Amino acid sequence: MTSILATKRLWPKGFIWGTGASSTQCEGAAPESDWYAWERAGNAPISADGNGFASRYSQDFKILASLGLTHHRLSIEWARIEPLQGVRDQNTIDHYRNILTTARELKINIWVCLHHFTLPNWFAKLGGFLVEENRTKYWLAHVDFIAETFGDLAAGWQPVNETNYYATAAYMAHGWPPGHNNVEEWLTVNQQIQLATAEAAVRLKQNGKPVASIFGLSTLELLDDELATHKFAERFYDANWNAGIKLFRDGILQIGDHKPVLRPDLAGSF
Repeated sequence: MTSILATKRLWPKGFIWGTGASSTQCEGAAPESDWYAWERAGNAPISADGNGFASRYSQDFKILASLGLTHHRLSIEWARIEPLQGVRDQNTIDHYRNILTTARELKINIWVCLHHFTLPNWFAKLGGFLVEENRTKYWLAHVDFIAETFGDLAAGWQPVNETNYYATAAYMAHGWPPGHNNVEEWLTVNQQIQLATAEAAVRLKQNGKPVASIFGLSTLELLDDELATHKFAERFYDANWNAGIKLFRDGILQIGDHKPVLRPDLAGSF
């Protein structure tokens, strides 16, 4: 069986293949982002201008089109749009609109991601998603601005990339800025980023474009049938997937032993 035939047989009718990349991957870390400082502190390789997409996006979209791909997810980097609190960069806004316009002309549907692990420095210095007001005030204001500014060119929205990984990598595993290892901070940020994702989805839906979630998938293979092993797996899945799924589906957010947050307005957010 050829790979093309295998693809046709294994994937359901209407399934859409696409590509995706973060702003840091394809443009390099924004100078006013927490990731830029993280790189220069020696915590990650210097991303420079990424893969050069910022200047070669037209060529890249032509390559995607030549391969028969019609959907691409990209990040509109908050730290480039609003490098200083309350100050938006019109040149950057125009640049991103040019990217989305070029994609449309080449029949590439763009799914816009608003948060792919990086934050503006000013937002991070205010505490990032450790602080509830940062979510309810600054994050949601940014969501509204992006929807208004790019809604005519976006084919769809993907508010937060891999919501289920952010808190763990940034507040438990030293992997992303701020590089903390604190269970209570992890619980708080996990709750806040889940709510930020669902609240953004509800708002972005208002312009009539589809909204999609993205989960990082890490499955476990149990090596024995011991009760303790199954309990560990249950806790792992609750922390990584079930919390977000239950919030997005039912409007109930349960993180660890924290009191459940009841948000019926977020039920069916995706």
